[in-house]
Amino acid sequence: TMRVVIDVDEEHSGIVVQKMSERKAEMAELRPSGGNRVRLVFFAPTRGLIGYQSELLTDTRGTAIMNRLFHDYQP
Repeated sequence: TMRVVIDVDEEHSGIVVQKMSERKAEMAELRPSGGNRVRLVFFAPTRGLIGYQSELLTDTRGTAIMNRLFHDYQP
């Protein structure tokens, strides 16, 4: 499982949450990040993130920043 942190404009947060949910991610946190942006934290299976970087940039018009960090192993 990966810990995924996405900084995105508020106007695009809905589509990001929707797409991450489709990829079996669980949202752990949503907080303001300043300047009309929000920080979304998810826990997602690694296989669900394959190919998502380009989709994220398309959905957010290139304004999102995604960071991934290994969290734990799950069967």
